[in-house]
Amino acid sequence: MLFRSEKHHGERLKKTIREKVRQAYEVELKTKDGVIRICRISSSPLMDQAGVVTGLLATVRDITEREQAKADLLYFKEYNEKIVASIPASLLVLDRNLNIKSVNRTYRETRGISDEVVVGKNIKEVLPDHLLKDGGLIQAFEEVMETKEPRHFYDVRHASSDHPEKILNITVSGLRRAEEEEEEEEATLILVIEDITERAGLREDLQKKNKELENFVYIVSHDLK
Repeated sequence: MLFRSEKHHGERLKKTIREKVRQAYEVELKTKDGVIRICRISSSPLMDQAGVVTGLLATVRDITEREQAKADLLYFKEYNEKIVASIPASLLVLDRNLNIKSVNRTYRETRGISDEVVVGKNIKEVLPDHLLKDGGLIQAFEEVMETKEPRHFYDVRHASSDHPEKILNITVSGLRRAEEEEEEEEATLILVIEDITERAGLREDLQKKNKELENFVYIVSHDLK
Protein backbone atom coordinates (compact mmCIF):
# COMPACT_ATOMS: atom_id res chain seq x y z
CA MET A 1 0.00 0.00 0.00
CA LEU A 2 1.27 3.45 -0.85
CA PHE A 3 0.86 6.24 1.71
CA ARG A 4 0.79 9.42 -0.29
CA SER A 5 0.02 11.96 2.43
CA GLU A 6 2.39 13.32 5.06
CA LYS A 7 -0.30 12.67 7.67
CA HIS A 8 -0.24 8.93 7.11
CA HIS A 9 3.55 8.97 7.06
CA GLY A 10 3.67 10.83 10.36
CA GLU A 11 1.16 8.46 11.97
CA ARG A 12 3.32 5.53 10.97
CA LEU A 13 6.37 7.01 12.68
CA LYS A 14 4.36 7.87 15.81
CA LYS A 15 3.12 4.26 15.94
CA THR A 16 6.72 3.01 15.90
CA ILE A 17 7.49 5.12 18.95
CA ARG A 18 4.19 4.60 20.76
CA GLU A 19 3.95 0.83 20.32
CA LYS A 20 7.70 0.17 20.18
CA VAL A 21 7.39 -1.83 16.95
CA ARG A 22 9.37 -2.02 13.76
CA GLN A 23 7.58 -1.07 10.57
CA ALA A 24 8.22 -1.12 6.86
CA TYR A 25 5.96 0.55 4.32
CA GLU A 26 6.02 2.20 0.93
CA VAL A 27 5.35 5.82 0.11
CA GLU A 28 5.32 8.02 -2.96
CA LEU A 29 7.71 10.95 -2.68
CA LYS A 30 8.01 13.85 -5.09
CA THR A 31 11.46 15.17 -6.00
CA LYS A 32 12.30 18.83 -6.54
CA ASP A 33 11.82 18.22 -10.25
CA GLY A 34 8.29 16.96 -9.63
CA VAL A 35 9.16 13.33 -10.37
CA ILE A 36 7.32 10.73 -8.30
CA ARG A 37 9.60 8.13 -6.71
CA ILE A 38 8.48 5.04 -4.81
CA CYS A 39 10.40 4.59 -1.57
CA ARG A 40 10.41 1.94 1.12
CA ILE A 41 10.69 3.32 4.64
CA SER A 42 11.77 1.17 7.56
CA SER A 43 11.50 2.49 11.09
CA SER A 44 12.65 1.05 14.41
CA PRO A 45 12.45 2.49 17.93
CA LEU A 46 15.67 3.16 19.82
CA MET A 47 15.38 2.18 23.48
CA ASP A 48 17.56 2.35 26.57
CA GLN A 49 18.17 -0.55 28.96
CA ALA A 50 14.94 0.26 30.79
CA GLY A 51 12.93 -0.08 27.60
CA VAL A 52 12.20 3.60 27.31
CA VAL A 53 12.10 4.95 23.76
CA THR A 54 14.90 7.46 23.31
CA GLY A 55 14.76 7.94 19.59
CA LEU A 56 13.82 6.61 16.20
CA LEU A 57 15.91 5.01 13.47
CA ALA A 58 14.47 5.31 9.98
CA THR A 59 15.89 4.34 6.59
CA VAL A 60 14.58 5.32 3.16
CA ARG A 61 15.32 3.19 0.10
CA ASP A 62 14.34 4.15 -3.44
CA ILE A 63 12.62 1.12 -5.02
CA THR A 64 11.11 2.86 -8.04
CA GLU A 65 13.00 0.77 -10.62
CA ARG A 66 12.20 -2.46 -8.78
CA GLU A 67 8.49 -1.66 -8.62
CA GLN A 68 8.51 -0.66 -12.30
CA ALA A 69 10.19 -3.95 -13.18
CA LYS A 70 7.54 -5.84 -11.19
CA ALA A 71 4.79 -3.94 -13.01
CA ASP A 72 6.40 -4.68 -16.38
CA LEU A 73 6.75 -8.35 -15.49
CA LEU A 74 3.10 -8.53 -14.48
CA TYR A 75 2.07 -6.85 -17.72
CA PHE A 76 4.06 -9.26 -19.88
CA LYS A 77 2.80 -12.21 -17.82
CA GLU A 78 -0.81 -11.19 -18.41
CA TYR A 79 -0.04 -10.44 -22.07
CA ASN A 80 1.51 -13.87 -22.59
CA GLU A 81 -1.39 -15.54 -20.81
CA LYS A 82 -3.80 -13.86 -23.21
CA ILE A 83 -1.78 -15.08 -26.17
CA VAL A 84 -1.69 -18.64 -24.81
CA ALA A 85 -5.42 -18.52 -24.10
CA SER A 86 -6.14 -17.53 -27.70
CA ILE A 87 -4.07 -20.34 -29.29
CA PRO A 88 -6.49 -22.59 -31.24
CA ALA A 89 -4.65 -25.70 -30.03
CA SER A 90 -4.68 -27.43 -26.66
CA LEU A 91 -1.67 -26.45 -24.55
CA LEU A 92 -0.56 -28.12 -21.33
CA VAL A 93 2.35 -27.07 -19.10
CA LEU A 94 4.06 -29.93 -17.25
CA ASP A 95 6.78 -30.10 -14.59
CA ARG A 96 9.68 -32.58 -14.72
CA ASN A 97 7.53 -35.20 -12.99
CA LEU A 98 4.92 -34.78 -15.73
CA ASN A 99 2.40 -33.20 -13.39
CA ILE A 100 0.11 -30.70 -15.10
CA LYS A 101 0.80 -27.16 -13.90
CA SER A 102 -1.65 -25.33 -16.18
CA VAL A 103 -3.76 -25.69 -19.33
CA ASN A 104 -5.08 -23.12 -21.78
CA ARG A 105 -8.65 -22.17 -22.62
CA THR A 106 -8.77 -24.30 -25.78
CA TYR A 107 -7.96 -27.44 -23.80
CA ARG A 108 -10.61 -26.66 -21.19
CA GLU A 109 -13.26 -25.94 -23.82
CA THR A 110 -12.36 -28.99 -25.91
CA ARG A 111 -12.59 -31.29 -22.89
CA GLY A 112 -15.46 -29.41 -21.26
CA ILE A 113 -13.65 -29.22 -17.92
CA SER A 114 -12.29 -26.64 -15.48
CA ASP A 115 -8.72 -26.13 -14.27
CA GLU A 116 -9.51 -27.83 -10.98
CA VAL A 117 -10.33 -31.10 -12.73
CA VAL A 118 -6.97 -31.47 -14.48
CA VAL A 119 -4.35 -29.20 -12.88
CA GLY A 120 -2.22 -31.17 -10.44
CA LYS A 121 -2.84 -34.50 -12.12
CA ASN A 122 -0.09 -36.46 -13.80
CA ILE A 123 -0.21 -36.58 -17.58
CA LYS A 124 -0.37 -40.38 -17.30
CA GLU A 125 -3.79 -39.98 -15.70
CA VAL A 126 -5.03 -37.80 -18.54
CA LEU A 127 -3.68 -39.22 -21.80
CA PRO A 128 -4.12 -42.87 -22.88
CA ASP A 129 -1.26 -45.38 -23.06
CA HIS A 130 -1.43 -45.63 -26.84
CA LEU A 131 -0.32 -41.99 -27.02
CA LEU A 132 2.08 -42.01 -24.07
CA LYS A 133 3.88 -45.31 -24.54
CA ASP A 134 3.02 -46.72 -27.96
CA GLY A 135 2.92 -43.25 -29.48
CA GLY A 136 6.28 -42.27 -27.99
CA LEU A 137 5.25 -39.29 -25.86
CA ILE A 138 6.88 -40.58 -22.66
CA GLN A 139 10.16 -41.02 -24.50
CA ALA A 140 9.74 -37.58 -26.07
CA PHE A 141 9.29 -35.96 -22.64
CA GLU A 142 12.54 -37.54 -21.43
CA GLU A 143 14.45 -36.54 -24.57
CA VAL A 144 13.24 -32.94 -24.48
CA MET A 145 14.27 -32.57 -20.83
CA GLU A 146 17.67 -33.99 -21.73
CA THR A 147 18.39 -32.23 -25.02
CA LYS A 148 16.11 -29.16 -24.84
CA GLU A 149 15.19 -29.88 -28.46
CA PRO A 150 11.46 -30.11 -29.41
CA ARG A 151 9.87 -33.30 -30.70
CA HIS A 152 7.04 -33.38 -33.25
CA PHE A 153 4.44 -36.04 -34.06
CA TYR A 154 2.32 -35.62 -37.17
CA ASP A 155 -1.01 -37.19 -38.21
CA VAL A 156 -1.45 -39.06 -34.95
CA ARG A 157 -4.77 -40.92 -34.91
CA HIS A 158 -6.62 -40.90 -31.61
CA ALA A 159 -10.11 -42.08 -30.64
CA SER A 160 -11.80 -42.40 -27.27
CA SER A 161 -15.15 -43.28 -25.77
CA ASP A 162 -16.29 -39.64 -25.80
CA HIS A 163 -15.31 -38.73 -29.38
CA PRO A 164 -14.71 -40.42 -32.77
CA GLU A 165 -11.26 -40.75 -34.27
CA LYS A 166 -9.32 -37.53 -34.53
CA ILE A 167 -6.10 -36.71 -36.33
CA LEU A 168 -3.62 -34.75 -34.23
CA ASN A 169 -0.34 -32.94 -34.56
CA ILE A 170 1.54 -33.08 -31.25
CA THR A 171 4.59 -31.05 -30.20
CA VAL A 172 6.66 -31.45 -27.04
CA SER A 173 9.07 -28.64 -26.21
CA GLY A 174 10.90 -27.19 -23.25
CA LEU A 175 10.37 -23.76 -21.77
CA ARG A 176 13.64 -21.94 -22.37
CA ARG A 177 15.03 -20.01 -19.41
CA ALA A 178 18.08 -17.92 -18.68
CA GLU A 179 21.10 -19.96 -17.53
CA GLU A 180 20.92 -18.71 -13.96
CA GLU A 181 17.23 -19.61 -13.80
CA GLU A 182 17.78 -23.13 -15.16
CA GLU A 183 19.73 -24.04 -12.06
CA GLU A 184 17.02 -22.81 -9.71
CA GLU A 185 13.83 -23.68 -11.59
CA GLU A 186 12.65 -27.18 -12.34
CA ALA A 187 12.29 -28.22 -15.94
CA THR A 188 9.05 -27.21 -17.61
CA LEU A 189 7.56 -28.98 -20.61
CA ILE A 190 5.06 -27.59 -23.07
CA LEU A 191 2.69 -30.07 -24.72
CA VAL A 192 0.74 -28.72 -27.70
CA ILE A 193 -2.02 -30.84 -29.22
CA GLU A 194 -3.54 -29.55 -32.46
CA ASP A 195 -6.68 -31.16 -33.88
CA ILE A 196 -6.20 -31.27 -37.67
CA THR A 197 -9.02 -33.73 -38.39
CA GLU A 198 -10.93 -31.33 -40.64
CA ARG A 199 -7.78 -30.15 -42.41
CA ALA A 200 -6.61 -33.75 -42.94
CA GLY A 201 -10.03 -34.64 -44.34
CA LEU A 202 -9.81 -31.79 -46.85
CA ARG A 203 -6.30 -32.86 -47.76
CA GLU A 204 -7.43 -36.44 -48.36
CA ASP A 205 -10.36 -35.22 -50.49
CA LEU A 206 -7.99 -33.08 -52.54
CA GLN A 207 -5.60 -35.98 -53.05
CA LYS A 208 -8.52 -38.21 -54.10
CA LYS A 209 -9.76 -35.64 -56.62
CA ASN A 210 -6.24 -35.18 -57.99
CA LYS A 211 -5.97 -38.93 -58.42
CA GLU A 212 -9.32 -39.04 -60.20
CA LEU A 213 -8.18 -36.19 -62.45
CA GLU A 214 -4.95 -38.04 -63.27
CA ASN A 215 -6.92 -41.16 -64.16
CA PHE A 216 -9.30 -39.14 -66.34
CA VAL A 217 -6.42 -37.47 -68.16
CA TYR A 218 -4.78 -40.85 -68.68
CA ILE A 219 -7.96 -42.38 -70.13
CA VAL A 220 -8.59 -39.43 -72.44
CA SER A 221 -5.02 -39.36 -73.68
CA HIS A 222 -5.13 -43.11 -74.25
CA ASP A 223 -8.37 -42.87 -76.23
CA LEU A 224 -6.92 -40.15 -78.43
CA LYS A 225 -4.04 -42.32 -79.52
